[in-house]
Amino acid sequence: MVSPTPKLFTLVLASLMLGYGPTAMSAPGELLCCVDDSGRRTCGDILPSQCVGKAHKVYNGQGILIREVSRPLTLEERAAQKEAERQKQLAEAAAREQQRKDQALLETYPTLQDIDRMQERAEVDVRQAIADAEAKVAEAKQRRRHFENEAEFYKSKTMPPDISKGLRDGDVEIRAQTDLIEAKQRELSQIRVKYAEDRRRYIEISRRPLRR
Repeated sequence: MVSPTPKLFTLVLASLMLGYGPTAMSAPGELLCCVDDSGRRTCGDILPSQCVGKAHKVYNGQGILIREVSRPLTLEERAAQKEAERQKQLAEAAAREQQRKDQALLETYPTLQDIDRMQERAEVDVRQAIADAEAKVAEAKQRRRHFENEAEFYKSKTMPPDISKGLRDGDVEIRAQTDLIEAKQRELSQIRVKYAEDRRRYIEISRRPLRR
C-alpha cells in the first residue's frame, strides 16, 4: 500500500486543479502539469494526453516546482536548430582558420616594411618576364616584316614554301608571346592585390590591443 498524500501536497493539488476537473494520480510523487489548448491547467502523475507536445512543469511531493520541461520542437524547428548549429560550427572553423592565417602572416613579415620588400621581389621576376616577352614580340615582328617584303614579289605568283612558313611562324610566335605577356600582367595584378591585402591585414592585426 502507498502512503497517503501529505496535507500540504493535497492543498497544492487542490489549488492547481480547482475548477479544472479531476486529474488522476495513482500515487504520491511527482506531479506533471500543463496548460491545455482551452487554457485550463491539467495535471497528472503521468503526463496527461492534453499535455503531449506542450511545455509542462513538474512538482515534487510537497507541491514545489522542481523543473520545467519545454515543449518538443517541431520538425521545422529541429531542422532550424540543426542548421543554426551547423552555421555556428562553420563560423568557429572560419575563425580558427583566420587566426591561423594571422599567425602565419606575423611570422612571415616581422615588420610592415618586409611586406614591401617581398612584394618588390615578387614583382621583379614578373616584370622581367614581361620585358623578355615584349622583346621577343619585337624580334618576331621584325622577322615577319622581312618575309612580308619577300612576299610582295609573289602577289601574282605561287609563294615559296619558306616565305609562307616564315609568315606563319612569325604569327605563331607573336601570338604565343602576346599570350604570355597577358598572363604575366594578370599575375602582376594578383601579386599587387595579394600584398595589398597582406598589408591591410597586418596593420589591422598590429592595432589590436594586447590580450592580458
